[in-house]
Amino acid sequence: MVFSGLEHVGKTPFDYVLINGLVRDAQGRKMSKSLNNGVDPLEIIDQYGADALRFMLMTGNTPGNDQRFQIERVEAARNFANKVWNASRFVLMGVAKTDETLPPAEQLELSDRWIIARVNQLIGEVDSLFDSFDLAMAGDKIYEFVWNEYCDWYIEMAKTRLYGEDAQAKDTVERVLIYIMDAIKSIRNSRAEMNIPPSKKAKLYVKTTADEAIFSSQSQYFKGLASVSEIVVVKTDDALPADRIATVSKMAELFLPADELIDYQKELQRLEKESGKVKAEIDRIDKKLSNQGFVAKAPEKIVNAEREKLAEFTKMYEVLGEELAKVKEKLQ
Repeated sequence: MVFSGLEHVGKTPFDYVLINGLVRDAQGRKMSKSLNNGVDPLEIIDQYGADALRFMLMTGNTPGNDQRFQIERVEAARNFANKVWNASRFVLMGVAKTDETLPPAEQLELSDRWIIARVNQLIGEVDSLFDSFDLAMAGDKIYEFVWNEYCDWYIEMAKTRLYGEDAQAKDTVERVLIYIMDAIKSIRNSRAEMNIPPSKKAKLYVKTTADEAIFSSQSQYFKGLASVSEIVVVKTDDALPADRIATVSKMAELFLPADELIDYQKELQRLEKESGKVKAEIDRIDKKLSNQGFVAKAPEKIVNAEREKLAEFTKMYEVLGEELAKVKEKLQ
């Protein structure tokens, strides 16, 4: 086509050529008539939709490599398409506004500012990946943002205001829908690992060096998404309940009163597992910072960021160590 273009019209028909790998069967074999292992794309489209097939072929693979055709991945892509449809329907049915401009900054809640920042970050990342023809990674980033951050987090956070009585709050969230998560995840994970049902609510004790207002002003999200009955911000360990479930996030140390909820043997295993993960991160960063080649050649900003991470994980490790000692004492 390039030769023909140059010969007949004096210019090339395109500037770039993207060469993809083969699509093989689920066992990694080349599709052929003799093996009778071919896939009819029209049948897949009839069953799952063209968008699901396209998204499956675009994602989950390194550029240029062969990939295996797995019907489970098509189903997952179909589920993602349904997720996008349901989110769109929620916005279109629940939002009366058509104004696509954002409200003034002072009207934005923390969740609004977070999702707007993430959208802008995502746009930059995806544009860069498209420019380098890394379509699979671009698709993966879009999937992660839409499914986890927008649908599972922001929309759930927005429902409180969208269906509430505050007209300004409703106006703000509607316009953001048209256009802290780390702490809640930590609480959810701790409760799930100890099989504490969501119906069993408990106080959340927060010990943080960050802005305390972040937790108190967003209490409705903790109550709705992490089964918290009340948030208590404390300054010292003396204000914490004697028996408690501990976890850590980047912003704070988080504690739930144990009361009769804890299986201490399982809590020991959970803390040991979490402590092991944190220790592995400390060892990894420490090894990197001990490498004089890395320290000498890497930009100062990156080296400082690694040092900050090391201090952060070291503090987490100390907190987990203290809680481990308390649980072991209970088991003696």
